[in-house]
Amino acid sequence: MLISLIAFASAARVNTYDVDVEYTKGQFAGLESLVVDPAAAAKTIQPAQGPFPATSEKWRNEAAPGDNALVFTNPTSTWAEYSVNGTVIGILGPFATSRLEGLKLGVYDLALKLPTGFTRDFVVRLGPVPHLRVPVAVVLGEKKIELSDKVYFEFDSAVIANESHELLDAVAALLVSHPEVLKVSIEGHTDSRGSEEYNQKLSESRAAAVRDYLVSKGVGADRLASAGFGESRPVNPADTDEAWETNRRVEFNVVQRAEPAPVIAAPEPGAKGKGKKDADKKTKGAGNGK
Repeated sequence: MLISLIAFASAARVNTYDVDVEYTKGQFAGLESLVVDPAAAAKTIQPAQGPFPATSEKWRNEAAPGDNALVFTNPTSTWAEYSVNGTVIGILGPFATSRLEGLKLGVYDLALKLPTGFTRDFVVRLGPVPHLRVPVAVVLGEKKIELSDKVYFEFDSAVIANESHELLDAVAALLVSHPEVLKVSIEGHTDSRGSEEYNQKLSESRAAAVRDYLVSKGVGADRLASAGFGESRPVNPADTDEAWETNRRVEFNVVQRAEPAPVIAAPEPGAKGKGKKDADKKTKGAGNGK
């Protein structure tokens, strides 16, 4: 695939990263001052917060999974000034593809300004996009432990993300304080991207990593089991980014609890004393009658 982010020079011909292309200066008067080093420009660009133009088109990042880059193809049949969040990167040829490295995870506003002056805007995600932090809370239910957030991992890995340590610390503290919970099954699930075999192994590794973390925080190893189900139990079967995000998860299911101690009925407090007082009253009343 030819990459055509163009580094401008004063010559009539300009260079892309790997091919020379013709440049008609008259069509783009004044554009010879565009950014020379797209990689350097990318480092100064921050994720967009919105709002985006009402005419923006949602566009898929064409980078491969795990490839931390923003890859975009010009869908028009003409050359266009290419910018990201308002920073001009260069000229992108018709149906040519650009690749930007060094961007932070987030949402970006890509714009193509055509020779006619018309601009097309595209909203593209470089993801997974960091989620908004929520207060940590864990609740012990009858059949599972409910979490205020989900457990996150490094991309395509069983390494637990640092941001999830606080949540798992709370899970560990909950289990330590509830010894009546004898067995919890930690279950890992993935989205549907990738092969079933790969996803199965990844889900098993992630569940095992969570188990090991809880054990390191003082939860007895005999109280924890781990299992992976890959992509076989989706919460949302749709083939969308939102569905994938929902389906990637770790669940904590309560498998066994200690039997509650039998309740032995005790006599009401003061029952014997009450009978004696009633008898005394009757005796005292009889004496007064005399």
